[in-house]
Amino acid sequence: NSTERSIHSGVQNGMIIGMELRSSLMSMIFRKSLRLSAHSRMYGISEGKLTNMISSDTESLQSFCEVMHVLWSAPLRIICSMVLLYYLLGVAALAGAGVICALIPLQKFLVGKMTQQVKLAQKFTDQRLGSISETFEGIQLVKCYSWENSFHTKTNAIRDQELLELK
Repeated sequence: NSTERSIHSGVQNGMIIGMELRSSLMSMIFRKSLRLSAHSRMYGISEGKLTNMISSDTESLQSFCEVMHVLWSAPLRIICSMVLLYYLLGVAALAGAGVICALIPLQKFLVGKMTQQVKLAQKFTDQRLGSISETFEGIQLVKCYSWENSFHTKTNAIRDQELLELK
């Protein structure tokens, strides 16, 4: 019971650290975006990229903090599990471990492909968020000239490309 409490305490501490890190980074990014020059805004960093940094990139760091204890505990858990399986199943446990080890290169390849696809989709996410920000900035003109359908179509086309990359 005390071990279980200790594990939950570690997870909770990781969540707290992650939330603090995320809120600090969001604040720093927002403050920096307010100090960007007009030239930087026009040619350097789009609003979609800034929004993406504030939302998904900081969330990734928060998630890492929540599961960082797995990095040190996973090898220990695997070793303990293998010893127990060997004790219960004998040599058959080694066959299972061999299959798992043989599939590691395949897993590495698949994770690499998934990472590439997410990066490609991230570009479309930046474009979509930029398009939405552009619409909101000129909302009076959009409403005045009834351009809603045009902007809606443009944003949906980018979203469709983003979803296609993610699929």
